Amino acid sequence: MYERVNESIVSTLTDSPLIQLNSIKSEFGVKCDLLAKCEFFNYGNCFESRFAACLLYDWEKSGKINKETTIVCEMNVAMVVAVRLHGYNCVVLIDDLSNREMINLMRAIGAKVLENVSKEQAKQMFYPNVIVAEQLFDEESVQTIIKETLDCFDYDCDVLVVQCFNKNWLHRIREFISDLCPQCEVVGFTLSEIREKESSEEWVKVDQEEAIAMTRKLIAKEGLLCGKSSGAAVVASLPIAKCLSEDQRCVVLLTEGILSFMSKLALDYGTHCEKQNQTNSWSWQLPLNNFASNMNRVAITEEIKCFEAIRLMKKHSMQQLPVLSRIDSSLQGIITSSDVMNKMIANLVGSETPSSACARRDFVKVNLQDSVGKVLFLLEGNSFVVVVDKINEESDRFIGLIRQTDALNYLCSSSFSDK
Repeated sequence: MYERVNESIVSTLTDSPLIQLNSIKSEFGVKCDLLAKCEFFNYGNCFESRFAACLLYDWEKSGKINKETTIVCEMNVAMVVAVRLHGYNCVVLIDDLSNREMINLMRAIGAKVLENVSKEQAKQMFYPNVIVAEQLFDEESVQTIIKETLDCFDYDCDVLVVQCFNKNWLHRIREFISDLCPQCEVVGFTLSEIREKESSEEWVKVDQEEAIAMTRKLIAKEGLLCGKSSGAAVVASLPIAKCLSEDQRCVVLLTEGILSFMSKLALDYGTHCEKQNQTNSWSWQLPLNNFASNMNRVAITEEIKCFEAIRLMKKHSMQQLPVLSRIDSSLQGIITSSDVMNKMIANLVGSETPSSACARRDFVKVNLQDSVGKVLFLLEGNSFVVVVDKINEESDRFIGLIRQTDALNYLCSSSFSDK
């Protein structure tokens, strides 16, 4: 093998690049060196690439897996690529169906995708020769990344910004760095919806919208095709970076690439446009009440069996049915024809199984206070939208379901022509 030729994509794991964030520095008035350690440049477009390779190596070395083993994991490109290139069967468990591009990518790599199937169910399906990748994380890989980073500056670094997985992990990273680079301050961060029950004194909590806005800046102004966690890392770095002088250095570890963010980017941008009143379209000024006669209100209760749900779908020419609680009629989820079919093929449900076993909860919801424009925008990337009314913090009342065909019927109706 020639020196510059790699045996496979997995063997390309190496020192990821450090890049100056020139535009961000200029926009936010940062004087110090502000650098991004782009871990998402590795195969798999994410931080977990090194972890996946190490995990497979450990399993092979210990004899936990053989060529007949089925490896079950969540949706992670790095793990799936590594598993398939090593010749193993791979099953990916999906519970967020909104990112269709990623799901299709998993299949293209050669993984079997199971929707709304738990790890325990997957173990039963592929028993006995099955192993589950619980978490793609090992401390040794993180230490390697940190050493690579600090070595670039002869261990002369003032601030290192890293994503915080938990308090103990952050403490261990700080202890590790203190031995290598005592003057380096470690700033941990997390997105605001995570770790809410833990104290935030140990790390910076970054708001979702701030993270998304910064991600857009990194894409547009720095040319870094990164994801939301990477945007959050830069947001977390700015308060302390602004306090550093020109001869000091702040390094931000960017862990997530754009692959896991692409489907959400347009949706988030549409919501952003609505909030900022950046669109003058008539539809964004029109209340959703105008859509009332075009909503589907067919629903089932949770004890209805799968065969009956399928019959109703056929009768009403629908691919989705809301599942309501028999007790208080609150919305429990949505079943789709594809979910029922996939679970039947996998022998996870039968025709007599209650339809609630197939219900998904990862669907797009709006309420009657939203606009027609918002619904039309959401339907550009989703086959349906569910209209709800909030009962309390934990439950919603089902109002109606709007499909793309319902939107077309509305746009062709006389009520629309009068607008």
